[in-house]
Amino acid sequence: MTANEPIEILLVGCGAFAHRYHVPAIVADDSVSVGAIFDPQASDATRALAQRYAAPLVTRLEELPAPRGLAFALVTTPHTLHAGHVEAMLERKLHTLVDKPFVLKAADARRLAARADAQGVVNAVAYNRRFDRGCLRAREILRAGGIGEVRFVQTVQLGYERAGWFLVPELGGGGPYTGRASHMADLLPWLIGRTPTRLRSRLRTSSPARSDHGGFIELQFESSPRASLRAAPPEGGRAPWDGPAAESSPRASLRAAPPEGGRAPWDGPAALTLECQMTCIEEGLHMWDEVRIFGDDGAIELRRPLTAPIGWAMTLLSGRGQRIEELAADSHPGDATRNFVAAVRGQARVACTFAEATPSVAIIELAFESARRDGAWLPIPQETIDPRQEKHA
Repeated sequence: MTANEPIEILLVGCGAFAHRYHVPAIVADDSVSVGAIFDPQASDATRALAQRYAAPLVTRLEELPAPRGLAFALVTTPHTLHAGHVEAMLERKLHTLVDKPFVLKAADARRLAARADAQGVVNAVAYNRRFDRGCLRAREILRAGGIGEVRFVQTVQLGYERAGWFLVPELGGGGPYTGRASHMADLLPWLIGRTPTRLRSRLRTSSPARSDHGGFIELQFESSPRASLRAAPPEGGRAPWDGPAAESSPRASLRAAPPEGGRAPWDGPAALTLECQMTCIEEGLHMWDEVRIFGDDGAIELRRPLTAPIGWAMTLLSGRGQRIEELAADSHPGDATRNFVAAVRGQARVACTFAEATPSVAIIELAFESARRDGAWLPIPQETIDPRQEKHA
């Protein structure tokens, strides 16, 4: 396989997102061409793209012609259609790149990931934040312990699409959680290198005829072996379970039982659960995106400029709040497409395989389920976090 071997792309869907994030990379690469386009409601821009490459434009998926050489499928259809369209491309044994969210059900994610791996085809989900230089630098700092032990994470996403299929439950599959929080569900474990363990959620809803308005997710991660609680004991050195302690009455005593194991939190290291608060709602400053990660020795802020559809600025703060490193947003679409082209040629590893995207599917699916259960805490099955874990049992 040569470095610039021609590649055909079969576009499964070609709407506004495809034109915004993928088409610029395609037309800029002379070794890549569009082999065919499936789009039942093609726009003028999509018709022009088909004409540019003399590519068939079809309205039925089964009418997509077989590629003539090295090729892959790019699935950019509405969210609820992803599972069926990815499955159809795997039936053709095609390398497949799909936009986020991968699919809407963790069971579908595990099944499709296993099938793609068994067939040996290149597979990926286009989580573009994994290519962003601000996010990559933040991950590097965190993995090197640059802000000390991570203690708290907060994300804020405001605004959502205001019209179109995104707001139709049968196509969008959900509101801001599906289209926006799915990014955070992938980004956070990848950034901090910790396994999510459980969550609870509260969702804003209105009419069943349209998608929800987003909501709030509390996400917990596994305890770090390095994390410890080192609070000072109360004045006098007495823990509340060490014996009688005066309350409002001199005769009153507090006889609380010690925690399991008999250790007071100030007696030595104790593992702490990492907490994350995720806000993802339609209201507020439209399309605001930010992540704040707080450690013992500093903090990291990631923020997407409102003037850019992609690319995040990164700021590293010292323990005293001083800015010690800043990285401007690098806004250029198409990295996921370019990465996949290189991977199909055997020149790179994809940034996020189907298997690696499965945890994000599980998190969002469980967030909806928790909201239906009035915000109940739900565990995240570990076989979902590692889709191949069941095989190792």
